[in-house]
Amino acid sequence: MARLSLLRHAQAEPHAPTGADVDRALSLHGRTQAKGLAALLTAHGAVPGLVLCSSANRAVETWKLIETGLGEQDVDTSGIEVRRVPEIYGAGAGELLDLVRALPAQTVSVLVVGHEPVISHVARILAGPDSQEAALARLRTGMSTAMLAVLGVERPWAELGRGAATLTDLAEPQPGT
Repeated sequence: MARLSLLRHAQAEPHAPTGADVDRALSLHGRTQAKGLAALLTAHGAVPGLVLCSSANRAVETWKLIETGLGEQDVDTSGIEVRRVPEIYGAGAGELLDLVRALPAQTVSVLVVGHEPVISHVARILAGPDSQEAALARLRTGMSTAMLAVLGVERPWAELGRGAATLTDLAEPQPGT
């Protein structure tokens, strides 16, 4: 079974010095959240082989802190392919799904680092009938910063569509981690 993890970036500052939303950096709280995400990915069996990361500063910073945290947990990150994908910033659900559908068939574990409301929307679209009910109910209100949705995928990426995956986990780092 393949695994698709959808992550909303960690908490960002409300404004960037440039005034551009795409340049917003992580807040101090967001940096703490991002550091806790490495343990969360490990605990949920969601350490990726491929990362599709929004090119927004807050998403890139989130991934960099996760990667550092994975290394601190003795996870070998040298085999993780990271792609900065400008299209994720501002993408709609269909566009994000198209990026995932275009993945090579041999890709087993993917992490998408993106933004609300599209991350939770895609998770809701993909979540099939065997999905965890409490997690699905929580998704209906959106995803908090640094929240991770983990989906099991049993069909080729190219065939992903409504109800084609199983939402197995919805988690976020514990305060202070």
